[in-house]
Amino acid sequence: MPLIITGGSANDRAYAIQETLRNWGVKPLYTIRIEKEEEKLSIGAEDIRETLSHLSLLPPGNENQCLLIPDMDILTPQASNALLKTIEEPPSRTFVLISSTNADTLLPTICSRCLIKILTHTAIPLTQEGEKECKKNLSILTSGNLKEKLTFLKKYLKREDALLWIHTFLPYLESQMLSPHPKNTLKQMAKLTKILLVSQDLLSRNIHPILVMDTIAYTNL
Repeated sequence: MPLIITGGSANDRAYAIQETLRNWGVKPLYTIRIEKEEEKLSIGAEDIRETLSHLSLLPPGNENQCLLIPDMDILTPQASNALLKTIEEPPSRTFVLISSTNADTLLPTICSRCLIKILTHTAIPLTQEGEKECKKNLSILTSGNLKEKLTFLKKYLKREDALLWIHTFLPYLESQMLSPHPKNTLKQMAKLTKILLVSQDLLSRNIHPILVMDTIAYTNL
């Protein structure tokens, strides 16, 4: 199934692309890249059709090939639509690998046909202000006040924002579970940790952020 790599920095995505190609066993010689020409600002449908015409020339023997789009963000909507058939039914021995800064900006018809790998940011030690924010977040999420929880979670309706928040909040939550707290509070934090880990997985599997955030809000801790 075609794969979209998103999130992280440009270097993170470039490294993930090379790692994926190695795992797939695709040699650089058989990697067909779709990239814009220097004088252009975007990639159009004609550019896509011209590149796709080369996919029928399969590598010799049992070698695999890969159609690589290292910057999906600069494709026009028409160009994205021109890719749909290939993404849905790639030629034999052909992988499709797409990179984007944010999968939420891609056409839903593209995302629904692909696996999505979201690169998380490297954990950064919390500042004093960040720790205060996490403490406030924990208070809201364990308060039992549904309206307050829904209002708070509305800040994270973009996939990357939601993943970054969970990635930052989980270490704080886990550290709090190692500190002295009433038994009921520890149970709440343990349940919240489990919910956030599941939510992280759902977001990575292209479940809409609104559904994931609502699940967190409506879960009774």
